[in-house]
Amino acid sequence: MQQPITLLNTPDYTVLAGIQNFAVAPVISAAVPLHSTENCRCSYGCMVLPVTLLSFDGVRQNIENVLLHWETTNEYQNTGFNVERSLGTATFFNTVAFVTAQLNNSTKKKYALNDPNNYDGISYYRLKQIDLDGNFTYSKIITVSGYSHKPTLKLYPNPAVKNMVVETYFAKSGNAKLWITDAAQKLLLVHDFSYNKGSNFITVPVSSLSSGLYFVKILNNDNVLLNGKFIVE
Repeated sequence: MQQPITLLNTPDYTVLAGIQNFAVAPVISAAVPLHSTENCRCSYGCMVLPVTLLSFDGVRQNIENVLLHWETTNEYQNTGFNVERSLGTATFFNTVAFVTAQLNNSTKKKYALNDPNNYDGISYYRLKQIDLDGNFTYSKIITVSGYSHKPTLKLYPNPAVKNMVVETYFAKSGNAKLWITDAAQKLLLVHDFSYNKGSNFITVPVSSLSSGLYFVKILNNDNVLLNGKFIVE
């Protein structure tokens, strides 16, 4: 079951909300190689670029979200960035969000965007930096992997003192059992639960357990799906 959780490690940049519903406008391709690793300038004549892009990266946070972040310097006459995405191939890019530029100056700036994206293949992203005069620059193209269909298990905090969160991920809904045993394989807890597609969370009180090493098993019809271990302090 999916429930809101609080980020444990908040990055030092501001995450802007992703666009849940939007009208996708066609993207006009410039006469530049799509796979160039350098910024591609789409304008006439020679001029000083209004933005220096220092980095551009993306990582899948979970089944539903991709976090994109980039860093710039020397921002002058910059309107902002179109964040463009293409699914499965780096050919057909659509705009998923527009991020407004920060104050124009020479200091380094960090941007971040949470993109709702549950595509299970490779997602391709690029930035379209737009000047005040309408000229624009494409960034390099980056790739982000799709979500895994394999079930996963996370236990935290680990070591635990009062409570421990058992986070599971499944590609489809179902039923399972949670077992907790001690180092001697003595069964201490059996918990039947239903899980939904995606991430599921179970909070287990551990304050009554003695300090030491413990093991977690997630079973379905007596078949062990996932294994983990944790320490109680």
